[in-house]
Amino acid sequence: MKRAIFTYYNYQINPQIPKLHHEVVRKYNNVENCDFYPLEYTKPDGQMFPDDAIHYGMRELFAEKEYDTVLLLEVDCIPLHKDSFNYMFKRAEEGVLIGNGQRSMHIDNNQHVFVAPSAFCISASVLKELGAPGFNPTTRGDIAEEYTYRAEEMGLPIEFLQPQSFIRRNIRQDRWDLGDDGPEYGIGTTFINKEDTPMFFHLFETRYHIWNDLFYDKCRECLNNY
Repeated sequence: MKRAIFTYYNYQINPQIPKLHHEVVRKYNNVENCDFYPLEYTKPDGQMFPDDAIHYGMRELFAEKEYDTVLLLEVDCIPLHKDSFNYMFKRAEEGVLIGNGQRSMHIDNNQHVFVAPSAFCISASVLKELGAPGFNPTTRGDIAEEYTYRAEEMGLPIEFLQPQSFIRRNIRQDRWDLGDDGPEYGIGTTFINKEDTPMFFHLFETRYHIWNDLFYDKCRECLNNY
């Protein structure tokens, strides 16, 4: 199997974030035949949107470079366990759409939970079966949410990594949760798999440059622990 981890970011981000992110990814990437593709783009927010970068990168990796499985990993999301990447690729190659569970709090879509682009793993075969929809937001969902909708409509298996804990609430102090009965998440969320293993740490709201120290500390912790 030919595998890739793909991340993206623009020049407006603090350079310490991708530096530490890449160090953690490279240290934790013990997956067989797996390449790391970071993409830095030079257009500012508003001229190029995250879904544009995702669409470009995923198309390049699947269609042009012919990878079998790709893990999309946002630049403020890092692995927490030595087997985080292996677990994601294994499940994706079993035909499962897998990744961090999230809700589009700004959209009234019946508390729909979807596999978020912060950590999103998919195989080429599942991508083809879903019809390779775009990653752009739609009237019923946020970036990449259409993949979960289609998988649900087609009866394909989905595994949502669940929020276990978080450091603090967001800048507006809004409550984020996976539905009325779901777990709450926020700035600096730890996501776990169905075996309760910590899988990923996602900072959220990196664009505000407020919570960067939380990310730096977690990266250094990961680098020192493994």
